[in-house]
Amino acid sequence: MRISVKYRVIYRHREKYAICEMCRFFSVSRSGYYDWVKRMEIPAKDLPLAEKIRECQNKCGKTYGYRRVHLWLERFGIHHDPKTVLRVMQKYNLLSEVRRKRYRNYGEQLHRYPNLLNRDFHADRPNQKWVTDISYIKTQQGTLYLSVIRDLYDNSIVAYKTGTEQNINLVLSTIRAAKRKEKVTGELQLHSDQGFQYTSQAYFKLTQSYNISPSMSRRGNPYDNALAENFFSILKTECIYRAKIRSYEEYIASILHSDNRYVASITDYILSNRGKQLRPLLVLLSAALHGEVADRSYMGASLVEMIHTASLIHDDVVDEAYVRRSAPSVNALWHSRTAVLIGDYIFARTYHVSLQNGGWDMLTEVTRSIHEVCEGELIQTEQTEKLAMTEAIYYDIIYKKTASLLGACAAVGAISVGAPADRVAALRQFGDHLGIAFQIKDDILDYSPMEVTGKPAGGDMRERKITLPLLRLLDQSAPERRRKLVAKLSDVRNSPKNVDYLCKAVLDSDGIAYARQCMTEYRNRALAFLEGYPESDVLRSLHLFADFVLSRDK
Repeated sequence: MRISVKYRVIYRHREKYAICEMCRFFSVSRSGYYDWVKRMEIPAKDLPLAEKIRECQNKCGKTYGYRRVHLWLERFGIHHDPKTVLRVMQKYNLLSEVRRKRYRNYGEQLHRYPNLLNRDFHADRPNQKWVTDISYIKTQQGTLYLSVIRDLYDNSIVAYKTGTEQNINLVLSTIRAAKRKEKVTGELQLHSDQGFQYTSQAYFKLTQSYNISPSMSRRGNPYDNALAENFFSILKTECIYRAKIRSYEEYIASILHSDNRYVASITDYILSNRGKQLRPLLVLLSAALHGEVADRSYMGASLVEMIHTASLIHDDVVDEAYVRRSAPSVNALWHSRTAVLIGDYIFARTYHVSLQNGGWDMLTEVTRSIHEVCEGELIQTEQTEKLAMTEAIYYDIIYKKTASLLGACAAVGAISVGAPADRVAALRQFGDHLGIAFQIKDDILDYSPMEVTGKPAGGDMRERKITLPLLRLLDQSAPERRRKLVAKLSDVRNSPKNVDYLCKAVLDSDGIAYARQCMTEYRNRALAFLEGYPESDVLRSLHLFADFVLSRDK
């Protein structure tokens, strides 16, 4: 996170939290923060120039660099040094968004070969003439490079290799794979372009060791290697460009896509600060338990994750929480109004994309959990005001707030691959019970130090929430002490020291141990719903998933 963003968050909440505590949390110095405040409060002498530059960048779509902006200003009689223009553009984030070309030096071309093929694409026998090339395929996870070798005798692909980097090893491994697969008895030509991989010393040595005669296209003449280029054209046209969305990340990107730069900047921030992705993982594991993971499974995984994300954004607004996963929350950076609207945007986009792709059955399951989440939040609000809690009410709240969505995740995975109704019900029960264990673990972690979890201990107490460890302490206390503890809980907002007192009281009691016992019981109940399934890698993964819920430290 940029340090200026941290300073901005601290400045915005300076009246609510101590400056020194926020500086320690964001790992910035107080002197640096106060220096930033001092600079911020100085009248912005560059503001008129910045507004004029912003006008220029709006007209050109933020494509002008500082030199072109300087010339544009000169036409309007605004005279400044070009370096001043650059400084102001940097200060107000007005730099060009067009990427500069970066040239890579792969070194001197060591070897060049004559064009032995000379556009004669006819071969009399197999393994007489091979053509090779590298192409790239854009994916949501990055660029995938594909190296192929094609036999001109029957136009078959002899060998192929993929990699995330376009390097010499990709080419060499393709040749080795082809030689292992094919038995070459006569003279063999291997034709390529003049890429740095094919002019390298390693390529020369390998072709010599395999008794291969290298051939090379003329510079800037792709027709000399037309059969290799033709294969990539057919592959991309028929198998890639026409392909439907087939990955979880692609579904996520389609849900959050916006052509508006402002909306896109917020959704990009949300995507960069996602959590452990446990809910989509549960969807995919549940789907794999009943068969092959389908496109609808990825859609279901993205559906539950985005609805969960939207609910967290709204939660942060309701709780006035300014940190999420050790980073500023959306409402901390863009204010509560924007946070509420972006949460609504994610909800609406998720529903729209799901219905467009025939996900009404999965959407029905998730919608059931949403109204339970909202109901759970309302019940908790009521109990927070009353400071009256029982174990029955506690379990009702955490089932609705947390467990119901995890149950929906497991059910959605089974629904996505057409599992029978009894299997869907069993997986839903598995998710429900595991979700209760998950929330109890969260309540236990609330008593862990900041060095472990990344957030201050006692966060629930600061919001006057009574969780299971504290509830156990209250139930085991004598009436007089219980009244004292409740009184301190009711006054935590006026006296922060009460939080430390209550945390110490819980840690000194058996509250944590009792919560761990309850958590383990619900985990075991969850696994009981998987007993009807045959032994498999997926089943073992679900067991490990349940173990992780109990063992995690965040």
